[in-house]
Amino acid sequence: MKLNELIHEVFAAGQYDPNIFKAIFIVGASEASKSYMIDQLALTSYGLKLVDNDVAFTDVLKKITDTLNLAHINDAVDVIGPVSKKVKDITYRSLDRYVEGRMGLIISGTASDISTIKKHYSQLEEVGYDQYVIFVNTNLETTLKLNIANAAQSIPEDIATIKWHRHSSQLGMLFSVFGIGYVKIIDNSEGVDITKNIKSAQITITRWINAPLTYVARLWIQEMVRGKKIIKDVK
Repeated sequence: MKLNELIHEVFAAGQYDPNIFKAIFIVGASEASKSYMIDQLALTSYGLKLVDNDVAFTDVLKKITDTLNLAHINDAVDVIGPVSKKVKDITYRSLDRYVEGRMGLIISGTASDISTIKKHYSQLEEVGYDQYVIFVNTNLETTLKLNIANAAQSIPEDIATIKWHRHSSQLGMLFSVFGIGYVKIIDNSEGVDITKNIKSAQITITRWINAPLTYVARLWIQEMVRGKKIIKDVK
């Protein structure tokens, strides 16, 4: 039986995801319009499930505070601490649920915490995921303009500058984690032809999405098929 036939047999009950065992990370500064990039690249159209730290943070913060202006609550450790923990709990629960079914993933977040990215990468690699990362880049000038324009989540300029330098410095680490052929940089700076960059990225992502599954992934699918046949025989 061919691999595609095995996949269809495993997910015949309507849960079939054509891109199981695929995980794409979208990272960059929080001001780098990652959500916009996810939409423009039409990543969810591939059947991938979105795990978004930024969205979870905003949703939780709305429930706990009267404002989303981070400039006013950065010093409120009694608020930010519990919010950050809550966000991680929500994100990890979603990730665990999706990974259990080996669903395709879009993991969106900042590039500042490279240790978390490495942890996710190692865990997903162990269970057979093929992984790719898009680094959404903006120059410092664009980043500061976006920070001012996004008044609801704006932060002081000096903090935004420090964050930008920290995120930019992580690019080399992303290459070391994912490998040269699995990192795509999209420049979203003001004045750049973003349409051209997006088209180039779409070609690369489609090629990666359609690449063969890993050996571990194929073994899992075969075991799932074998398990379903055993259950049918018992019934």
